[in-house]
Amino acid sequence: MLSTGDLFSVALWQTTDSLIVTGFLGLLMNYVGKPLTVILDNASFHKAKAVQPMLKVLAQKGLTLYFLPPYSPELNRIEKVLAQGEV
Repeated sequence: MLSTGDLFSVALWQTTDSLIVTGFLGLLMNYVGKPLTVILDNASFHKAKAVQPMLKVLAQKGLTLYFLPPYSPELNRIEKVLAQGEV
């Protein structure tokens, strides 16, 4: 969910892993077209060592990752949407 209230999503037919997440972040950056801060929970695939080089490349292009404190659904706007079953 973007700060504008828009929802940016992709349909996947496979399990989400760190490579999928970095690909999604690249697509999201192209969609937004300017420096971007993404707020993430602490899922292991968000921080996997295997994708750190790709995350560094995205950081050089203007991506900043901000990680929420452990278990903080009240700080994650998408949790409210997911709880309503709208996604």
